[in-house]
Order: sequence, then structure tokens, then C-alpha cells
Amino acid sequence: MEIKIIMGWFLLAIGLAVIGWTVNSSYRHFTAKADFPPVFNFGENNGTEKSQSLDAASLNVEAQMQLAMSQATQEAVANLLPAQEIAKLLNMIAWSMFAAFMVYAGFKIAEIGVKIIS
Repeated sequence: MEIKIIMGWFLLAIGLAVIGWTVNSSYRHFTAKADFPPVFNFGENNGTEKSQSLDAASLNVEAQMQLAMSQATQEAVANLLPAQEIAKLLNMIAWSMFAAFMVYAGFKIAEIGVKIIS
């Protein structure tokens, strides 16, 4: 009987510690005191090297115009939505999902501890 109560209090403490750690980490991440874990990372290469390697002299005027329009569109989109900002947003979403899971897991562990105690 004594071991069940000790185990219940231990599980309650572990569950509350998991919740506390998750809330503290989330606070640090969202107040910019710590960086989000880099789950997503987009490099500087956005696929423009292939189109730049084409020989412009071998293309006809229409193909050159299409190539120029394609490059201009890629540059405009890259300036509008920088890859690093998209990666930051995705990392924030991934952290939020992980934090929600950890809070739920901590709640369930603490709930088991409370059921054992009572």
C-alpha cells in the first residue's frame, strides 16, 4: 500500500515537471530568448543556378524572354517570401505541436499518479 502512494506522488511530480519544462521552454522560444529547434531549414539555393547556366546565345528571342520572365518571377517571389522566414514559421508550428503533445503527456502522467494516490 505504501509503495502505491509513493509511486503515485512520483508520477504526479514527473507529470508536473514535464508540463513545467514545456511551458518554460515555450516561453523562452516565443520571447526570443532561445531559438526554435531547426526542424526545417531551407538553404540559399533556390534552383536558379540551373536556369542561369543555360547559354543565352543558343536560345531564340522568345526563349530568352521566357527565361528572363521566369528569373524575374523567381526573384520577386523570393523577395516576397524569404525562405528563412518560411522556415522560422514552420519551426514555430512544429514546436507548438510538440509542446502541445508534451503538455498532454504530462497531464496524462499526472492523472495516472492522482488515480494511484486516491
